Amino acid sequence: MTKFKLLNLALKIFISVLLLGIACQIAILFLLDSEMLEKINSKVPGSMYSVILLTTLLAIGLVQVQLSFASFGRLGYFNHKSSGYLKKGGLTLILFSLASSVHNLLIISYLSTESILLNFIMYSIILLIGVGLMAVADIVAKGEIIERENSLTI
Repeated sequence: MTKFKLLNLALKIFISVLLLGIACQIAILFLLDSEMLEKINSKVPGSMYSVILLTTLLAIGLVQVQLSFASFGRLGYFNHKSSGYLKKGGLTLILFSLASSVHNLLIISYLSTESILLNFIMYSIILLIGVGLMAVADIVAKGEIIERENSLTI
C-alpha cells in the first residue's frame, strides 16, 4: 500500500508541474506581442495552441490514473471507482498518444530525424501504457466481482 501512496504523491507532484507548465504557456500566449507570436508560428504553425491542448489531454489522463491510485488507498484494490478511473485514464492516454502522433505527422517537415524517432518511441510507449491501464481496469473489475462472490459464499 505504501508503494501506491508514493506513486500517488509522485503523480500529484508531476501533475502540478504539468499544470504549471500549461499556465505558463497560456500566460506566454497572452503576454507576447503579436510580432513574437508570428515568429513562433512561422517556425511551426499553431504549435503553441496544439502543445497546450495536448499537454492538457495528458494532464487529464494522469489525473484519472492518480484518482484510481487514491481510490486504491481509500477503498481497497478491487473497487468499481478505481476500475472506472483506470479505464478513463487509459483511454485518455491512448487518445493523447494518437493525437500527438497525428500532430507530429502534420509538422514532420519541421522536425529532425532523431526527434521523429524519439517522438514515435515515446508515443508508442504511452499508447502501450494506456492499453495496459485498460487491461488492469478489466482485471480490477473482475477482481471486484470475484471478491464479492467470495465474501457471499463464506
